[in-house]
Amino acid sequence: YPGGGLGGGRKLSVKRATTKNYARESQPRKLFLRHLPLSVTDAEVLQFVGHGAEKPVIRIRAKGGAPGPDGERPFVGCAVVVLPTGDAAVRALAALRAGPGVLVAASGERSHVEAEVSSRRVWEGVSGGDGGSWAAGRQGRSDFKGGGDKNPAHGGGEARPEGCLTVWVGGLPKDTDEGRARAVMAVCGPLASFRLIRDPYEGDCKGFAFAEFQAGEGAEAAVERLNGAARLGTKLKVRYATDKPRANHK
Repeated sequence: YPGGGLGGGRKLSVKRATTKNYARESQPRKLFLRHLPLSVTDAEVLQFVGHGAEKPVIRIRAKGGAPGPDGERPFVGCAVVVLPTGDAAVRALAALRAGPGVLVAASGERSHVEAEVSSRRVWEGVSGGDGGSWAAGRQGRSDFKGGGDKNPAHGGGEARPEGCLTVWVGGLPKDTDEGRARAVMAVCGPLASFRLIRDPYEGDCKGFAFAEFQAGEGAEAAVERLNGAARLGTKLKVRYATDKPRANHK
């Protein structure tokens, strides 16, 4: 608001509204199942789908609620199952829809299961703001803003925020193995926790992770040595995290 203000001398800040845009991308090898018995086992789900369905069964968990004895949040009766090929998924889906579609768990709980080809939400970019739009050009894009140096070509010159022991690791492929990623970060120093951020519906890596070190030297080494380094089949981006991970996974 140019040169203006309201009573009390406060200035106004006026910006164009922006919209985050997403699209749905079909995943032809995966089937999404809903209304599964809550007591169903992975083996029972795989047998029900058939056609070479593979482990693991990706269970959909409640976003809220207290974790159970296994440390997981409550199962909501939905899951994603992976088939060997897209043709196998088509055959499995046709068989499920042609049959009675009733799954009876060993506990005696029974339910009529619905199935469809799975899809995932894909980031397309932001529209509005300056009247235009831009595309992120990468699935699973993280909007996390790391602190310090903005130049992805190097990590040098960025001062570690006081008390910061956690780094944000970006640019990760969606098939990143958590154990390998943890090992890459552990080279820089002992870890207190490591968290690979996954899509809650598909289980794929969303493109970033958080690594918390036991000492500040580890965080500094990670930013200095790994930012811009070729690891895990990609060029890593490593920044000091200004926010701590939401949960610790030792």
